[in-house]
Amino acid sequence: MSDADRWGDDPPPNRAAAAVNWRSVLWADAAIGIAVVAVGIGVMAVSTVLGGAGLASLGAAYGMIVWRRYRLWASWRARHGLT
Repeated sequence: MSDADRWGDDPPPNRAAAAVNWRSVLWADAAIGIAVVAVGIGVMAVSTVLGGAGLASLGAAYGMIVWRRYRLWASWRARHGLT
């Protein structure tokens, strides 16, 4: 069965959104953002505040992107009864 047959006019935003372990995928993504924030804080403590703040900001922005993806995937899964 193709994806077009399975989902019709509302395909998943990403193949991982339809996977059973979709939350694990997002947790792995969130861990990347958290690690970048932690490295940024470490750089601020040891070296340069501006560079560390830049890294921490990038990590936080990535975390917001992951949060948006979580909401998108969760709403798609709810529409298809996969919650």
